[in-house]
Amino acid sequence: MEITDGYRDLEEQKQLYKKYGPGRAAVPGKSNHGWALAVDYGGGVNRFGTPEHKWMKENAKKYGWEHPEWAREGQKNAEAWHWEYYGTDKKSDA
Repeated sequence: MEITDGYRDLEEQKQLYKKYGPGRAAVPGKSNHGWALAVDYGGGVNRFGTPEHKWMKENAKKYGWEHPEWAREGQKNAEAWHWEYYGTDKKSDA
């Protein structure tokens, strides 16, 4: 699997927030990337409807990963590539 972005330190979070603003970037210090609990995937997972993205939707939860509701297809700021780690004990909303 191709990971295009992972951990973001506070400085990078600030830069992205300045560049993209609210709704497109998390408030610096609040990003799951800053807690190393989110990754952005490439390799096909980054596009809705691909076999890779469909596989993630069907299998990610088994490994503790979830595509958060705000990032899902049809949402205002949909991000096919963004997935968050919650572990295997979390009750999913997926």
